[in-house]
Formats: sequence, structure tokens, C-alpha cells
Amino acid sequence: MFLQTDRLLIREFQPDDFAALREVDADSKVQSPRGLEALPETQTRDTILYSMVAQQESPRLLYQLAIQLPTSPSLIGWCRLRLASVDKQEAELGYCLAYRFWGQGYATEAASSLLQFGFEVLCLHRIVAGCLATNRVSAHVLEKLGMRCEAHFRQNVQVTGIWHDSLVYAVLCEEWKQQLRVHEGHVDEEG
Repeated sequence: MFLQTDRLLIREFQPDDFAALREVDADSKVQSPRGLEALPETQTRDTILYSMVAQQESPRLLYQLAIQLPTSPSLIGWCRLRLASVDKQEAELGYCLAYRFWGQGYATEAASSLLQFGFEVLCLHRIVAGCLATNRVSAHVLEKLGMRCEAHFRQNVQVTGIWHDSLVYAVLCEEWKQQLRVHEGHVDEEG
């Protein structure tokens, strides 16, 4: 699978992505807003392995993809759609970028591309995403995507022995299509 946006290439993981993904996984500035410490090297290897195994599965339930700039072969992060099941028509969105690429709109651009893929190609009905309540950067990305905060769970996520609040965002296919019509200036009189 391969997606291209104005500024990004979104592609399948490859074995030689290890060093660049390790940089992301080992950076506490990246992991801290997720409620995590630097991830162990084994988890980085497992991410690549599971992503590559998922590429071969049929039906495919996991689209964990590398994000890269067209000017460099190294990934700058990852994005993911994880389907709940083939028949449920719902998936969970996720993303993570190397710290030096934060604040440039790349997470929003990659996630928007996955929303489009999920709704137009996979024919999903609903896409959800979650983040810690303290992760305002990620919450802002989800809001820019037109996702609506549906829940604020109090101390429901325990990471490294500490309880955190979490937020759940979601968007329905029809809401997403409506946002596209509004953005393109094609709104009918009823909305």
C-alpha cells in the first residue's frame, strides 16, 4: 500500500526502517505525551515485524505505515489504521512523529490521508482515535481532522504505574464527507 499527500509519502514498513523508527521510539520527548518512557529496542523490532506480517494478511486488519518525506528515504514517523473486525466497519487511527518534525502539520496531513483511505477505500463507517487528556497537541490534531471528542475517561489508562485520563475522538463517514463538501464550497442549503 502506498499513499501520497502534498508533502508526504506513506508506505509499508521495510526491514531497513529500524534505525529511523528506533530514533522515534527511544525519544522521551515523543513518548512522554503518550504517557510512556523511551520504548525498548525489542518493541521497535516488533513494530516492524508485526507491520510486515499484517501486509500479508487477508483480510487485512492492520495498516501500520511509515511516513517519510519525498526528499529522504528515512521515515519521520508512522501512522496506523487498526480495524476492529472485517464486518464492524470501524477502525482506530494512530500516529507518531519524530520530535523534530512536530508543529509542521505532518501528523494532520498523514492522519487525514488515512481517514480518506479508511472511508473511501475500506468503506468504513466510523474511525476513532484516543489520546491522553494531557496530550493537547494530539487532541488538536484530531480536532483539526474534524473528529469530535466523544468521551473523557477519568484515570482509565495506567502507564508505568501512573493513572491517566484519556479522551476518545471519532468521526463518521457521513460527517467526514460533509466536511469535505464544506471545505470544497459545495454545501447545499440544508447544510
